[in-house]
Amino acid sequence: RRPPREPSPRSHWLWRGLAARRGSPPAVLQETAHTCASTSRGESVRVPLLARTALALEGRISLLPMWLAVTALHPPRGSTPVALTGSVAPCVHFVNPLEVDGFAEPGGWGTTSAAEKPILYFFPGMDGSLQTPFMQFCELSTTFELACMRHNEGLASRASFEEVADSCAVAVATSAAGGRQVLLVGESFGATLALAVADKLSRVLFPGQQRGGVRGVVLVNPATSYRRSTLAKIGPLCASLAGPLLAPLYALSLVAVAALVLTPAYQAPSFLSTVAAQKATELNNNPYREAFVGRVAMGATLGLSGPRLDIGPLLAIQVFSPEELGFRLSRWLEYGADLLERRSVVKELRLPMLAVVGDLDRLLPSVDEAARLREACDPAFWRGTVTVQGAGHASTLGNRVDLLDEIRNAFAADFEPPLSPRVDLVGRGESPGDGGDGWERGLLDRTYPALDPTDYTELNRGGSRYPFPEEGEGGGEGEGEAP
Repeated sequence: RRPPREPSPRSHWLWRGLAARRGSPPAVLQETAHTCASTSRGESVRVPLLARTALALEGRISLLPMWLAVTALHPPRGSTPVALTGSVAPCVHFVNPLEVDGFAEPGGWGTTSAAEKPILYFFPGMDGSLQTPFMQFCELSTTFELACMRHNEGLASRASFEEVADSCAVAVATSAAGGRQVLLVGESFGATLALAVADKLSRVLFPGQQRGGVRGVVLVNPATSYRRSTLAKIGPLCASLAGPLLAPLYALSLVAVAALVLTPAYQAPSFLSTVAAQKATELNNNPYREAFVGRVAMGATLGLSGPRLDIGPLLAIQVFSPEELGFRLSRWLEYGADLLERRSVVKELRLPMLAVVGDLDRLLPSVDEAARLREACDPAFWRGTVTVQGAGHASTLGNRVDLLDEIRNAFAADFEPPLSPRVDLVGRGESPGDGGDGWERGLLDRTYPALDPTDYTELNRGGSRYPFPEEGEGGGEGEGEAP
């Protein structure tokens, strides 16, 4: 037997957690995780947990941090240990893109309370970009509070898959411990990560609880198919083109990958018709949302900077270096997919699951993968597969699908209390979008005059036509005049 060890100063996070006060700000999702050292069978176990997981209810202190730590170090009998092994500080944080942008619309986000809304945690693809789902953000925010994952070090991150999953699991556990209902949505690599997070929640942080605080998981073009994908064949070849002499070839290889990701036959005419103000997207058919889309185009796509264009850097697409690409392909996509397969996570997880796949995804075999996951999942928990016609890998969450509608159809009975009734802020009843199979799917003829680009930055926080007074910012209810 080893002699007793002196307590590590790092273990003091537990007592700081017990002293956490009621009313912690949303920044608790980004709190520093600390390391608790313990000796189990002569081995040192490192367990990252949020310093303020404890939440006070009516002045009473919760013992949840201690319970989480003990459970993580000593899982209950009969459970499969899934250790939380990570760095001293979390490697990711979560943001709400609409808050960063200063978006608000009468009757929707920014003018109604978010305190009672469930939280939608979004896990992006391996590049960490939040641009692919941005068309869905405004509509989703009528029902959910958004929490989108960001890597603290951007493309330079060298955190392991387990460390990323641990950081995400602790953030989600914090929300669940505070009584918030949670939905996990992952796209591509993010779908692999979402499954790993759900697994850690159910086996480690909330053992014995069937859902671990989560109401469901949405898998968008899941990269659990990586080993069987085109990306697995060409990705490592692209990553091998390192060095100044091979830089031109590397650039050409990225163009080839982009050709597999995009669907120009559908995306190009849709984009041109909206830019020319001939069409509008059904999801964003009001001036406030049109201005948001315009700010994304100006700040993220065109790279413009200026007042009230804070959304630009957040949604800008960054280009991998060969070394960064190689690291994420092998250490994240390949490792993560293999890990889930070894642990039979989809088979063992007792959570409702929904797959959303693009029928023109040429980067990953997403349609086939959805069928494989359906076979592996317990039928009682499979909520179906939504196949988005005309959508490629990067456009599945564009204007051709209403993600909120699909979530409601799949998980209506899984939230307690149920999801609030849908709020139609885009005139869907009077002016529905095209439901066909052509490039016009999800579009409609304009129902109001097009905004001038100079109006884009006048309709968000700080602008002259912001729909909610500054003193009411951050929640509550208010009224705004339509521009």
